[in-house]
Amino acid sequence: MPATSSSDAGAPGGAAMTLNGAALRLDEARPLFVELLRSGLSFEDPGNGDAVLIKGAQSELAKLDQATTERLRTLKPELRVLIAEHSQAVQGDERPTLKLRTLEAVRAEPVTYLPGDVLLESALQLVVGDPGLGKTRILLEACAHTTRGRAWPSGEAASEPRNVLYIGHEDSAEQVIRPVVVEGLGGDPARFHIIDALEVSDLRRKTRRESMFCLSEDGIEALDRTMDELRPALIVIDPITGHLGGADSFKDAEVRERLMPLARLAQKYGAGVIGNGHMNKDQQRAVAYRVGGSIAFYAVARAVFYVVQDPHNPLRRAFFHKKGNMAELVAARGFSIVGRYLDERLNSVGVPSWDAEPVDFTLEEALRASAETDESRQKRESVPQQVLRSILLARSGKALATEVQAIAATMGIAERTLDRAKSVLGVVSQREGFGPQSVVWWLLPAAAESGVKWEAPR
Repeated sequence: MPATSSSDAGAPGGAAMTLNGAALRLDEARPLFVELLRSGLSFEDPGNGDAVLIKGAQSELAKLDQATTERLRTLKPELRVLIAEHSQAVQGDERPTLKLRTLEAVRAEPVTYLPGDVLLESALQLVVGDPGLGKTRILLEACAHTTRGRAWPSGEAASEPRNVLYIGHEDSAEQVIRPVVVEGLGGDPARFHIIDALEVSDLRRKTRRESMFCLSEDGIEALDRTMDELRPALIVIDPITGHLGGADSFKDAEVRERLMPLARLAQKYGAGVIGNGHMNKDQQRAVAYRVGGSIAFYAVARAVFYVVQDPHNPLRRAFFHKKGNMAELVAARGFSIVGRYLDERLNSVGVPSWDAEPVDFTLEEALRASAETDESRQKRESVPQQVLRSILLARSGKALATEVQAIAATMGIAERTLDRAKSVLGVVSQREGFGPQSVVWWLLPAAAESGVKWEAPR
């Protein structure tokens, strides 16, 4: 007897489908039963011995394809068993209740860090900044150090090697991640695990399908099992906004719905979970409101770090710890992305190089400077800065250091004053040649041949 669809008085605004049963194993019926329940349909056994009703909106019933309908037509007592089980589960007091506990049942625990005392264990954290500043590279460095039991960012031996999980689809594993983590930073490739895809079952087609990992219900469930198996010390999601699984990154409720289960997994397994985030373009808002599109990113994270460009040196970056709900803030540190030569086949890769120079500006000052136009920047330049810029521009942005110093001296500008102007403008020094015959060139940032400095081959 074919399945039929008709209006049903017991399903206001909806419809009902009558099914007649034949054999189907219970373990085969259960997944289909659960899937249809999740889609918004409901089941009813009228008790007449050979018919089962599936109720729901006409639009949902219309989604049942022919293959699923044919399977449903074969249902017999197994489906009635599942209906009875489900009915018993929802009977009783269905009013909402609150799950409570007192602090008497809570054990106080210390705040713990990954080696290096910067990144937290058991917590969701964010590293935020504009694109191209090296956020991914410092996170890959943290991963590499963790796989070898080294502290970050110092690289000193500190603990046992631990596993890490990396979730990201913007950088090539073959051309970026592997060369940086293993060949460039000496990480352990056997402990660096990359999540390439999320596999889920397609019950209607009886197959497995792959999709990009996201923080959906399925994604969190799969991540839970993987964390239970690997026990990673560190998880990096790069970028965090690219893995929200369809949630609107500008809506607080949707962002929280995705991030809170992730934060609970971090606490459950004691892992540091780091999301790489971008800043929005609203320069008028406070830094807390510039993380992605919603304040929920900043609110849910237990620590938030910012990476900004040094306003006095365009090749230098600064790492700021701005939010720390669980512990005190760490001091800002400066770093650059330097080229590390690997070999003739791989050439060089950019890796972080941390410096000991003080960070003599605030996060807010750096953000204001990054928003300045060339015209407004030049208006606030001092006379020595204007002179230095003019000398270099007159020579296509590049001049011998001795020549610039000589011209500036004739204008009454002391060498120390000129050096300060050079630092503020971000003028780059490049040595050419070796020994007594070598010369030093000064270049405006735009005239520099590359955005990185290069270390000699090892």
